[in-house]
Parts: sequence; structure tokens; C-alpha cells
Amino acid sequence: MTLSTRTRTARTRRRVAAFVLLFTFVVAGCSSSGGDAGEEDGAAGLDNAELMHPAFMRRLTAQAREVRSVRLTLRSTDRAPSEKADWTVTLDVDIRARGLYRGEADSPSGHAEFRRTADALYVKGDRGYWRSVEDFRDRPAAVDAVAGSFVEVPTGRQPASSLDTLADMGDLPAIARLIATGPTRAAPRPDAGPRDEILFQAPPSTGNGVFHFPARSTRTLPTRLTVAAHVDPETGKSVPGAVTEWSAFDLVVLHAPPAPETVVPWPAAALGR
Repeated sequence: MTLSTRTRTARTRRRVAAFVLLFTFVVAGCSSSGGDAGEEDGAAGLDNAELMHPAFMRRLTAQAREVRSVRLTLRSTDRAPSEKADWTVTLDVDIRARGLYRGEADSPSGHAEFRRTADALYVKGDRGYWRSVEDFRDRPAAVDAVAGSFVEVPTGRQPASSLDTLADMGDLPAIARLIATGPTRAAPRPDAGPRDEILFQAPPSTGNGVFHFPARSTRTLPTRLTVAAHVDPETGKSVPGAVTEWSAFDLVVLHAPPAPETVVPWPAAALGR
């Protein structure tokens, strides 16, 4: 069943909040080189930096609705977002097909690939990867049962929850709606830097995350969300720095499940549950 716009937005908000990348942002406005609030009639060929804030938001919302799929990459590090990642997850998310995706993960522990179809999530990981999954730690028999083969991961079990949370970050229409709820007039960040970007500041509760948009482009879609390593003020726990990147829009995402002979059963007995 297709989720309503309101339900999908609420689900995205809940899952992203659980992932520490919250979207109740205090949105900073765009710099302007002239024009007024009614400039959208002649804005089609203008770079983002030349748009007033309302026109920028209208362009963002309109373009996000047109995106069929996106490549989503999350890089995490215990240091700063710009440093070498401790691990990377890449998902090709089909937005029009309710968030189905394919992807892979690389970390010092190991490698895995993922296929989210309409019916299930399939994961194929090496031993190092499965040893890093919480339910499989200190359970060598469970690791032996699945390593090197695809396994259908039950709903609610890791790594399904984490991957589905990340895939929700690919829902660009929902993200655009959440960004657009910010103030219509706000001072732009002064530190756009050499990348020539427009930056949208997140509140301190998110670890001071920042959205990055291209300034010299007519494509008004986010390119990155950066969150520096920080301490969660509510839990007191350290949260690693992370960079989420959106790229390769409208690529083809294949939904086919792996061949049945390559799939092994979920090791419920070895996991003790």
C-alpha cells in the first residue's frame, strides 16, 4: 500500500531522528544578487546563489518531486567528517518504488552487499562484516551459517533497521518538505568556502549538522549533510562524525532478489532466538 505524504514524512522524521540526523532545521537563507520575492518567473536559468530564499525553496521542492532515484552514501568517522571514513555505506535508492534499494558497505571489519526488494531485505557479508553486527557478536556458529551467502533478514532485526533508516535519507521529496518548513528569512552562513556552496545550518541538538547545496548551479538538490563528531546532550554518549552524500540522480535501480540457490536461512537457532 502506498503511504500518504503525511505518513511518509512522519516516518522519515522518526527514523532520521533515531539516526541523529534530525530535520527540524533552522534554515539559513540564500545569498542574492538582486531581484525580489516574485522573481521565480525569470528564475529558470539563474544559479541558486542568485535566487531569493522563497524562490530557492520552490525550486528545491519542484526538483525533489522529479527525482526517481538517488545514490546515497554515508561515511562515518570518529574524528571530523572531512577525514578518512571508518566505514562507508552506499545505497542506490528507488524513490518511486517506496524506497527499495541495492548497495554495499565497507569498513575495517569487512564488506557486505544489500538488496531490498518489495518483499524482503537480503544481505551478503563476509565473516568480518557479520562479526560487527550486534546480534552476531560472540556467536561464531551464526556467523558461519551466513558468511559468504545471501540471507533474508527478518523485519526489525539488524542490519535491516539501520539500512532502512539510511534509505529514508534518499526520500528527497520528504527532505525538501522538512527543509522548507524553516524560516523564510534568515541570514546566510558566511563560511561557504572554496566549494562555492550554500549552507543550511542545523540546530545544536543534531550535532550542528549542515546541509550543503551547490551555489553555481540550477540543480537545487542537497549534495551533502555533514555532522561533526559530538556528544549527544541527552544521552551523554559520543556520536561519530558523519557525512551523507546524494549523487547519481535518476540511475536505474534493479529490484530482483538474489537467485534462490544463493540464499541461506536466517540462523535463528544459532542466535538463540
